[in-house]
Amino acid sequence: NDQQSLAINAIVTYLNEVTGKHYRTDNATTIRLIIARLNNGFTIEQFKYVIDVKAAHWMNDEMEKYLRPETLFGNKFESYLNETFTTNKPNNTIRNAEESINRDW
Repeated sequence: NDQQSLAINAIVTYLNEVTGKHYRTDNATTIRLIIARLNNGFTIEQFKYVIDVKAAHWMNDEMEKYLRPETLFGNKFESYLNETFTTNKPNNTIRNAEESINRDW
């Protein structure tokens, strides 16, 4: 339906913005995973949180290759949602590990 299409667009576009990747909004696997999570009652904001928290943990790391729909939106989605940022608070400007390591705690 239209609402699901809008949600899929918003989520995949956000993932691409955060990671610099080019995932497609018409990929059947991506659509299936996002719809499954939406049907579980998860919100677009929760998808964005998972993308942010895993990007904070995995960008510039060998884990970066896992910043993809199959990993992020699969069966570990809820556990990712319950993870916290290693920085003081989520902030779109804090994307790389060096920045968070050099923070004045």
